[in-house]
Amino acid sequence: MNIKLTICYDGTDFFGWQIQKNGRTVQEEIEKAIFTLTGEKVKLVGSGRTDTGVSAFNQVANFKIEKTNIKAEKFYLALNTILPSDIKVLKSELVADDFSARYSALNKTYEYKFYKSKVEIPIIDRYALRVNESVDISKMQDAVKVFLGEQDFRCFLKSGSSVKTTVRTIYDAKILEKEDFFVFSITGNGFLYNMVRTMMGSLLLVGEGKITKEELSEIIKTGDRKRVGRTVLAKGLLLKKVEY
Repeated sequence: MNIKLTICYDGTDFFGWQIQKNGRTVQEEIEKAIFTLTGEKVKLVGSGRTDTGVSAFNQVANFKIEKTNIKAEKFYLALNTILPSDIKVLKSELVADDFSARYSALNKTYEYKFYKSKVEIPIIDRYALRVNESVDISKMQDAVKVFLGEQDFRCFLKSGSSVKTTVRTIYDAKILEKEDFFVFSITGNGFLYNMVRTMMGSLLLVGEGKITKEELSEIIKTGDRKRVGRTVLAKGLLLKKVEY
């Protein structure tokens, strides 16, 4: 039986999704909960590996299990009685044996939250980045368009990382203004390690007047890692949804 889970978690106190030798992770907590319920050790496959401090509203994962008396559509209720308060399963369902949360995904949407203020605002700052009040949001909203389309985004890949290809397709990218904060929203067929956080840092360079939209486009085309913005803090990043 192949069961698909839709998961929400506050990543603040986790060392990311993937199981590690030293550090609390989301994958490990859920696998332990499944073992407690069924007595069977399973391998939980996530749609992607969120980093330390990154949260998710609709992370998707699946696991295969041999025997259980719990119906697939009720599995989330049983898991939530065991899982800690910073992880909850929103939905569980039976899927085809060939379904993979990782390889069956068509696209993902990430959001990065930030706000303008002279001082940190505690009720916002836990999940958002504070930026200087002089940052020009309109320049950032214009510059975000350079991310669209199929491009080689190697300049946003963390130094020392290795992947088969750094080409990705971005379907949508925008900056929205909410009541108390701003949201950089981006949808693509895949993302490199630290890609969204470094994109956000680069957009801030534009908002601060340190580079132009045209220069950001050139940086992407040349793949010049040294010219991109900083990799901003993980706390503002949220895996919003995964589509199949």
